[in-house]
Amino acid sequence: AASAAHPARAEPVLELRAAIQSGTVRTLHGCQIVPSDGTVRITREASAVAGVRAPTNALWDGRWRLDGPHSAELEVRALGRALSDCPEWRATGLPRETLLASPAVWQGDRLVAAPLAGLPNGWAAAAPGLEHFRAALIAH
Repeated sequence: AASAAHPARAEPVLELRAAIQSGTVRTLHGCQIVPSDGTVRITREASAVAGVRAPTNALWDGRWRLDGPHSAELEVRALGRALSDCPEWRATGLPRETLLASPAVWQGDRLVAAPLAGLPNGWAAAAPGLEHFRAALIAH
């Protein structure tokens, strides 16, 4: 998992480097790496966050904080297949794979909001947990 205490071994990292250079999508440590048009998108694998749950007022997946009408009846879980309930997701410009693993607000089995997928319903998502990651990438 991406939150593992130990970094990826050298061989998978070298294979990842070759995949990026060839434009091939790869996974590593619970992340999906998608090279396209001179950029590389790193996103969580949906399966890596499939069972992750948190109260709406807590950090979800160590990365995302949601802001909205918090309630004990609500929780944050991955959007997953409910992406089909977000008719405006394509307008967000985010890839489907990214949105499947994005945070969503749930009340039981009912999707309440998916702010990154164009269904905010009064909610917003920010990723303060990603700033350290971005800084570490740029430093290397």
